[in-house]
Amino acid sequence: MSTWQLLLLETGPAPGPCAAALPACLPPDAELLPASDSAAMAALLDAPSTGDFDLLLLDVHGAQQLMTHGPALPADAPVLVLGEAGPACPWPQTPLATAALRIALLQRWRDWMRAKAAPLDGPAPALELNFGGNRAFFETFYLGCRPQFALDLQQGDQALATGDSEALMHLAHGLKGVLLILGESLTAVTARELEHCARERWVDQLAPLWAELRGAIAALAVRPLGL
Repeated sequence: MSTWQLLLLETGPAPGPCAAALPACLPPDAELLPASDSAAMAALLDAPSTGDFDLLLLDVHGAQQLMTHGPALPADAPVLVLGEAGPACPWPQTPLATAALRIALLQRWRDWMRAKAAPLDGPAPALELNFGGNRAFFETFYLGCRPQFALDLQQGDQALATGDSEALMHLAHGLKGVLLILGESLTAVTARELEHCARERWVDQLAPLWAELRGAIAALAVRPLGL
């Protein structure tokens, strides 16, 4: 599985507040590439590019430097400013508070993952990749999953109601694997996110993620077979 690479460019003495806040907020499979020196900022100002990483993280001063002194990156560049850089800043901004930073990073990670998963989403790719084109094998496996889906929904509801993050983590992990086999790649992203949040005990994320995953599994359990 490929990693989501984040480049942190933080001005001032290291480690700064951004570097201190990030480890507790990283999404699944994220790799933080710190670059807190003036040479890195100078290189970015000379030739703005995000080709070597998936998301550029700037502190407020760095964002202001880039807006003032450099040929600016476009507003839709993969940039996230850690802090409040003001209304003139063209890139998304997030407070450094833990809850807000987690949500902002999870959203960017989700968008990245869904873009990677989209070409493989659907039963047709799964039929070829996972079942060798054998439609009968695919349908037998799919139909065999349906009774378990009903049990999974019950187990997830119970785990959420009792605050059992570990049970929810294991359930999401198992569902992620089955969803990938069935070609439900986009829903598998939600399962991966829930698995991570449950493992890290990010309890404020569990209910909405389970609701999203639950709805997708319930629909999958009754969806007519068709390729």
